[in-house]
Parts: sequence; structure tokens; C-alpha cells
Amino acid sequence: MAEVLSKTALVDKVAEAAGVSKKDTKAVVDALMETVKESVGKDAEIRLIGFGTFKKAQRAARKGRNPQSADWRSNQHRSQRKSCFQIQREILIQAKSHPSGWLFVWGRRQVRWKDYPVQK
Repeated sequence: MAEVLSKTALVDKVAEAAGVSKKDTKAVVDALMETVKESVGKDAEIRLIGFGTFKKAQRAARKGRNPQSADWRSNQHRSQRKSCFQIQREILIQAKSHPSGWLFVWGRRQVRWKDYPVQK
């Protein structure tokens, strides 16, 4: 199974790599997360070159069937905008070369690199 990196572990690794205190690093990580949440909430797109893109995407309306009349129709109220993260191709290539092949864990579902589409 893939290693799960918590927020605290992330702060520890970044602080060690940058050579700064954990307190300062935690403040930076918290500010970054808060900025991403606010910006994506306002429909802004955040592009981090070499890492990925945070953005809002349109979710298609779900089709439903009326059981009384048996006709199919689109439920427009089910059409909504959702927050998503699109990972950069370079990271996918690195995950592909990793011996385990695991890219990330999504809830209880583990996603392998080959299950994730690579766009050119």
C-alpha cells in the first residue's frame, strides 16, 4: 500500500528540506491551503507549474427516469460545479517509474498510475 503523508508529516519534511522551523513551515502550509480554498471557491484557477492545477469543473446533469410516465429527462438541478485537481504529466511519469506503481489513495480506493489518463 502507498505511504500516506499527513499534514504534520508534510510540514516536518518541508521544514527539514528547507532548513527552517516547523512553526514557520506550518504557517506557510496553512496559508497555502487557505489561499487555494478561497481562490477555487471564487472560481479561480491555480496553476502550479510542474505540480498541477486546482480548478472548478462543471459536472454534467444526471439523467433520470420518471417512474409514472417512464420518460427520461435531464435533472438540471444535479448539474453542479465541483473542485478538482489535475496532476501534471511529469508527476505521472515519476509515478509510472516507481516500482509499486501506486499514485495515490482516494478514500478507500487505491489508484494506480495506469488507471489515471496521461494527456499529451
